[in-house]
This record gives sequence, structure tokens and C-alpha cells, in this order.
Amino acid sequence: MMPAAAAAAAAGCTDMLVADLTELPAGSVSWKKVCSVPPGSPLSSEGISLLHTPELNLLVAFGGYNGKYHNAVSVYKLPGYEQHVRSPVKQQKQQQQRNPATPQQQKQQDEHLQQQQLEAQEAAAAAGNGSHPRQNGGVPMTQGQEKNLLRDLALAREQLKRDLAAARQELELVAGAADAAKEEAAVQINMLSRQLAAVQAQAAAAEKAAQDSRQLLSAEQAKTLKLEAQLQAGVTAN
Repeated sequence: MMPAAAAAAAAGCTDMLVADLTELPAGSVSWKKVCSVPPGSPLSSEGISLLHTPELNLLVAFGGYNGKYHNAVSVYKLPGYEQHVRSPVKQQKQQQQRNPATPQQQKQQDEHLQQQQLEAQEAAAAAGNGSHPRQNGGVPMTQGQEKNLLRDLALAREQLKRDLAAARQELELVAGAADAAKEEAAVQINMLSRQLAAVQAQAAAAEKAAQDSRQLLSAEQAKTLKLEAQLQAGVTAN
């Protein structure tokens, strides 16, 4: 499932709400409260943007206006994310159970993870005023918590990339099917148009033939009446 993008409900709202945008094709979405912030906090600003990653249960807040514009990026780690079926912890355990890593593979995975953590740290530093991620209630994280959070963010980013690639592939398939259906419909419409034109031509010819028959019948009726009048005049004269 693709992550759900969400936005704060209103200006000065202390409740952080998210909505799963994958429900949009159904015509409506449902909002879910994931955390609260103190009144007056930059996170209760008007127009703040939120990004909720369900499989990690992370909430990323950025932007907004509350007397002044805010460029800080804050990351909230919500409780219970380990229970999600796609949480990194469960996925790693399942992967290890299915395919135990060799020492060489484990070393490569560790190096890749370290590189992802470094990139995540650089991205977090460049995203706003350089503030550290904070947990619920604005309490600063410890170094270990930050390290775990950055690791989870790096894993989530990779998952997002895979989800995005799958969504693009699915969209291309749908677009291809739509194009094929459009071409087939155009062929059917063209064929039906030709058939309609032929039927209209036949109807016009039949109408002309009927008109000619009516005119001929009228002429014959006139001749018959004239002959009857002549015969009647002859009988009277005799």
C-alpha cells in the first residue's frame, strides 16, 4: 500500500490527522487522528503538511504559518508501528527466516544501511533549520533513537521507491489497455457509421420507389374515373 499523504485539518489545529489517499477512487476518504501537539506549537500552524508512513507509523511535518512561516521538518515516531505487517523489523525477520544472509551478504547489507543513514542525515539537515527530529510532545531523541529512526526512514524510502515503481508500471498497463480499448471503439464506431449510411441510403431508395408507386396509382385511378364517366355518358345518350 502506498503511504498516505495528509494535511492538518485547520489553522491552529492541535490534532494531527491523516487520510489514506488510495481510497479516493471510492469517492471519499476517512481521516484518522495519529497524534496531538500543544497549542501554539509550530506544528499547529495553518497549512502545515504531513506525510504519514503507515508501515513505520512515522509522521513527518513541515511548512505551515502561525504568525510566521516555518521551514523546520519534524519527525514523530508513533507507538505501535512494530505491529504493522510491513514494518522493517518484521520484514527483516521474515527475510532472514526465508533466506539467511551469508557473512559477505551481511557485510554488504550493513554497508548499504550505513550509506542510507548518512544520506538520510544529510537530507534531514538540508530540509529545514537543522533541528533534530523530535518524538511526541517535542522531547528530543537520544542518539540511539535518532540512529534507529534514520535507519527506519532509509528503509521506508527504499520501500517507497519500490511502491512508486510498481504504481508507475501499473499505470502504464492501465494506460496501454485504455489506448487499445479506444482504438477498438474507433474501429467499431467507423463500421457502425458505414452500416448506418448504407441503411439510410436503402431507406431513401425505398421511399422514392414508394412515392413513384403512389404517383402511378393516382394516375391509373384518374384514368379509371375518366373511362367510367365516358361510359356513363354513352349509356345516358342511348
